[in-house]
Amino acid sequence: MFEATFKIATLIVSDGQGRHAFKVYQQGAPFTRSAFSSLVATTFQDEVYQSLKAGDTLIIVMRTDPTWREIERILRFREDAQFEGDVLEAPTADLVPTITRMSEQFLQGVLPGDVFTIILRVQRL
Repeated sequence: MFEATFKIATLIVSDGQGRHAFKVYQQGAPFTRSAFSSLVATTFQDEVYQSLKAGDTLIIVMRTDPTWREIERILRFREDAQFEGDVLEAPTADLVPTITRMSEQFLQGVLPGDVFTIILRVQRL
């Protein structure tokens, strides 16, 4: 069995104007919401997608700490390079909009001080 896990964790902070900012790196300025979404999309396209083979399972987990909330979605990567699973209305080749929509919905309940983690796990039997 093959398994690869890609994890992005960020501390939610306030940008001083009532909006969330995303502290991904200890050094450096926090990311805006759009910059954080871009980081997630780039990680998916450049790292996760490149590791997928037909028949693989992709598990998407989003969680917050310390106010524990978690969602998990399981998708399958088909021979025709389409994803299918419970979070999708129809098979799709482009999963970035789905991941973005999931994270946007999940982020509605976070507060400054929460740690938001996205885990993208590829499993191959």
